[in-house]
Amino acid sequence: MPPRKQKPTKQELRALIREHGIRFKGPIPQKQWPERYAHHFQTIHEISRVWYDEYKSDSSIPKERRRAFKKRVNHLGELASRLLDDVNTNESTWREFEPYVLQRFDERVICEQCHNDVWRSDYEASSLRSQAELKAKRSGRRLCLCRSGRLQVVADDTDGENSTIFDFAKEQALSHASNDNLDYLSISMKPDRVVGLRSPVRIPNDPSLFPVTGRDILLPFLVIEAKKEQDAPGFRAIQCQTAFAVRRLLMAQESLLKDNPADEPCLIWFFAFQGEQWRLQICTYDDSKSPVKVYDLWEGTVQRQDDALQLLLIVDYIWSWARDIYRPSVRKAVYESILADRDISPASTDRFRQSLSLCSAPTPVAEPDEFDTMQIDHGSETDALSGLSPSVSDAEDEDFEQIQGAALQQANNHKFLRWAVGHQAAPSWTKFGSIRHSNIIQFEFQISTGHWLDLESTIAGFSSTTAMQSAFLLRSEQLLELVALWVPHAEPPPSLSFAGSECVSILSYTRFDQLTWQIKRGLVCILWQRSSSETVLTAGNMHQVQLLNSILERPVNPTTDLKRALLDVQQISGRTSVWYALKIVTMLLSQKQDGIKWMLAHEPISGTEAIYVAQTSKTFEHQTIVKQMAIPASPRNRQISGDQLERHPSYIIPALLQDTRTGDSMIVVRSDSWSEECPKFCLFVLLDEYVDDYRVLHRLLEEARTRKNFYGDHDCKLSRSDWQNLRNWSKALRDGA
Repeated sequence: MPPRKQKPTKQELRALIREHGIRFKGPIPQKQWPERYAHHFQTIHEISRVWYDEYKSDSSIPKERRRAFKKRVNHLGELASRLLDDVNTNESTWREFEPYVLQRFDERVICEQCHNDVWRSDYEASSLRSQAELKAKRSGRRLCLCRSGRLQVVADDTDGENSTIFDFAKEQALSHASNDNLDYLSISMKPDRVVGLRSPVRIPNDPSLFPVTGRDILLPFLVIEAKKEQDAPGFRAIQCQTAFAVRRLLMAQESLLKDNPADEPCLIWFFAFQGEQWRLQICTYDDSKSPVKVYDLWEGTVQRQDDALQLLLIVDYIWSWARDIYRPSVRKAVYESILADRDISPASTDRFRQSLSLCSAPTPVAEPDEFDTMQIDHGSETDALSGLSPSVSDAEDEDFEQIQGAALQQANNHKFLRWAVGHQAAPSWTKFGSIRHSNIIQFEFQISTGHWLDLESTIAGFSSTTAMQSAFLLRSEQLLELVALWVPHAEPPPSLSFAGSECVSILSYTRFDQLTWQIKRGLVCILWQRSSSETVLTAGNMHQVQLLNSILERPVNPTTDLKRALLDVQQISGRTSVWYALKIVTMLLSQKQDGIKWMLAHEPISGTEAIYVAQTSKTFEHQTIVKQMAIPASPRNRQISGDQLERHPSYIIPALLQDTRTGDSMIVVRSDSWSEECPKFCLFVLLDEYVDDYRVLHRLLEEARTRKNFYGDHDCKLSRSDWQNLRNWSKALRDGA
């Protein structure tokens, strides 16, 4: 039987608190705000001046958001009144507030279907050192429209948010730090609730990262402690009760982040409440003799509408900080620590690895021998589509079958893939700069089903096309042939087996994988479920009935015409392939008077992976067939005579401003909106050959640098450390490292 722990008296506990460097600072004037945390103090101060009546009538705030807050504020007030009137109310019943106040942390961050944001905070947290990057990322986000019936884009989930990203524990003990020697004392280490990050499966269960015993909650950042309103011990007593728990969580953060000075400072948010009275405190950590400091930021009662609204806005702000500031910093630090443990040994001689740094630095004045502006040169673009493989002509069917049979070359295990991040044989420097070939493409086929009534809203984002023009009447075997052309050897989904014919819309996209730089080219087929004329008439739309009947009465579309249109997109290669990925080109196949044509979206659709049609009554079904790596066959590799390759005007891809710079290579710079886990640079090789030689790759990297063949966000500039890493990358290639 273990020895009984000693319970310190109140005086002994407060002495221990001071002895271990914990100081309760209370509310402080603005001039004393700690510099590294001043932006949080300022935002909470601004929120404390938001009044309920003004907020609910502020037309600059989306109506849905105001309606949601109004409902939640009133619910908090009603709950507080009910509990205050109940003579049997105790601490556990008052804790009913916790899940409702903190519900944002229990919900998904992005929609499971469209991957767009489900909520946007009125007050968004800012970053101390990466605000420009964070602003760019937020500007690329879109709110989920799944309930509106409007055109949706399935956004990239590069931050791993397609599940709940936070986790919590209730009354679960925290472990003491190994060097504290406090295990013999009965000190409270069980806060009522802590909220932390949901742990990726691949992270080892290290107590320094998971201080909550028995739970895989990564570095909690929010603590809640509740007391009943009658005979409450007071807020100072609550502070003393949770002091060592807060200190333990701060020490866990400091242990991980101390070697990453460019990251955000350690921070714990602490809500204490007694009955209907709530108080917010911010807990910080520094390198002084008394490192842990606890400041009072806000207090209020949830019975008052103004205070209840402010409380909910504050929780939203903390949620914004946890999502966009804290979580990326922790993920980056954990990722780098795992890599360091796995790759770097004391005897390492890899010069590039030792000098590698993905941390951004202030942009210096450009060095004389470097290029000062990293932007796409729009002035040198023309309408010429150089790099497009010619489309096939109206050859006989047997000639066309010969062409399509050699359209793709398998590349799943191509030797050139080893120069890119993520490959098991990749050099260490690929974590900073990857090398990819412009002709090695990941082809994807996606099948979706939607309701006929949503067709017109789906194509609204594409220029000069109609519902009649964008709907093809196809049989099941025709769709199977399109799958076989786009992704040979893939297993078709059961949804492609149906009787008769179906209305189908066909879209394509070209984009980068935002973690690996792999070029992706996808084909999306949307099968429109036929609504009966009675159903459509019930919806009050005679136009839809006439449109549906018109399409169903026409003959089934010829398969050969569709295949030729698909080949036009499939065979894009070289510089044009990279350019299309840069522009995130998305197109819709349409039937015009002079034949089948691809129609461009009105604007580039950021982060496109597929087109998603939101519906009001039913979840939109979406399935991706197994993806495969392949190389489009060049005309000379098809072994077809030249006259058969003459371009047919019906299948011309729409004109897109095209890059006219020359050279055998180009360097693309990571967008500010992408994850930092993606290498900062990617060298794309434009040669027809697939060189596997350090010396040739070194020459191509230097050629891209000297020709200024850099591509990236408009007015993107590189830091001094970026230039140094480019030089180290070049040296590693030159030395064959």
